Amino acid sequence: MLDSQYPTLKTAVTLTNEFFYLDFATFPDATVQKLNEALNPFLQQLQALNLTLSFNKTVESPSFAAHYNDFSGTAPWGVNQTVNSRLIPRSLIEKNVNGFVDTLQSISNSSNGAAVFVFVAANVTHEHVGNAPGSNSVLPAWRDALFLLNYGVELAPDATWDVVKDKQALVNQWGDTFRELTPGGGSYLNEATWNDAQWKVDYFGANYDRLAQIKAKYDPEYLLWVEAGVGNDVTWEAAQDGSGRLCKRH
Repeated sequence: MLDSQYPTLKTAVTLTNEFFYLDFATFPDATVQKLNEALNPFLQQLQALNLTLSFNKTVESPSFAAHYNDFSGTAPWGVNQTVNSRLIPRSLIEKNVNGFVDTLQSISNSSNGAAVFVFVAANVTHEHVGNAPGSNSVLPAWRDALFLLNYGVELAPDATWDVVKDKQALVNQWGDTFRELTPGGGSYLNEATWNDAQWKVDYFGANYDRLAQIKAKYDPEYLLWVEAGVGNDVTWEAAQDGSGRLCKRH
């Protein structure tokens, strides 16, 4: 596997029912030659599958910011989308890759091709990072993940709130499917829906109770509030009239 041979190599791949492309590959402190060497098995596999890849460029950048801007452009990007995520454990790919692929195909087919999948590979195991379990509040599922799967649908820039809600409900349904496929796993909070019914487990996992204690200690009035944030169900709740106001819980 690439992540064991090249533990600092980071990649992102986008997949739809019509195409896939390697958004970028990041290899810190490596030369162009070293990156090409790391990607070569992947390119050979594509060739064996009789797939043609239009290769853009391989460059060395003086900083990560320069590298990011080179491949992603500078802000604002103008993307409007509803997105969720699931951390895919290595064990799923090793033992049930067909089930995983079938799930992707099923979602793609049910959405009439509107679903977009992005695979982000990064090695953040305790062994690679150099820390111990429980040493920070990172969701434990990250440590066993082979990659992060982002999934969602793109929206028109002027999409109405009703459209946004409908698409988010659909994406949450897909989340239920991926949760069943990866029991005990989790999702990346920064790239996920705010109204996931199981957000405590998906976004914080075994760390939630300890984080709730810290929240109560340093913010006892719960003045800092977000929809899917630690302690959000202690003192406040969103008004049911859709106004966005916060109301005291009774």
